[in-house]
Amino acid sequence: MRKFALIVVVLIMSTIFPQGILMAKGKDISDLAGKTLKVVLNGDNSLADLMIKNAVETNWNVTPFEFIKQSEFQEFMSDTSLFFLMRLQESFPKESEPYGTFLVLLSPGEEKPETINDMNFHFRMIISTKDSDALYATNFYSLYIKAMHGVLLEKIGKKSTFFDKFNAFISEEIDNREKLSGTTLYMNKGELSSKFDNSIVENQSGELVKIVDQDEIEDAISNDKDVAVTYLLNVTSKWESFSYKVLINAKSGYLYYYKRDKLFFGKSTGFSNGDIKGYISDCYGD
Repeated sequence: MRKFALIVVVLIMSTIFPQGILMAKGKDISDLAGKTLKVVLNGDNSLADLMIKNAVETNWNVTPFEFIKQSEFQEFMSDTSLFFLMRLQESFPKESEPYGTFLVLLSPGEEKPETINDMNFHFRMIISTKDSDALYATNFYSLYIKAMHGVLLEKIGKKSTFFDKFNAFISEEIDNREKLSGTTLYMNKGELSSKFDNSIVENQSGELVKIVDQDEIEDAISNDKDVAVTYLLNVTSKWESFSYKVLINAKSGYLYYYKRDKLFFGKSTGFSNGDIKGYISDCYGD
């Protein structure tokens, strides 16, 4: 498993949130049965805080939930009757500036945690990077929370198998593209590879895959349209470069696809011709 340096979005207690090496410990999501969710907010009335709070209040009914500030997290982090939803930032080793912000779901381990690194991670998906549009990213908080809620509703209190792809959300690849069949897919044209060939979509025999502007993606999310939308997040540093590619339902938050692609020399960022051909096939079925 890859190692990361971990930084909380607002660094207020360095003894609790060190910039050490994170060994994310995946834990069966079914273990959260009977626990209360503590939603950790920055407490600054930011748009991200408001979006998370609204998404939880509107969609979360699988467990009880309460809101706390980051300054209160230390007080609760060892309580095994609780689990936590929060934002964390990650940086590469030997780099102080974080490369991205992740939305995570975590809980205390069997032993009292000294730091957040000692806790169990159930869900971990990137929500923004240092080079991405932080305002645009807020659109996806509600979808990620819906994704978590949907899986918890299905799995909580039930014994999962080793082969269950939702056993732990810290996986760098989740692939449910077969569920795209019959679903309209909105591709953000700003997320397409520079080498993308538009004729792939223009020559298709149907209307299920559409190349759209970013504002149409935002409109689909804000109006709960039952369509799949793309989300691309690029990370570039002196250590390595990669892209996170996400396909998610704008209404339900169903996660069709989540993959981290390493970018080798000469490889274009963005959704490629091969991606689109595969998605078209998945949308229309074999």
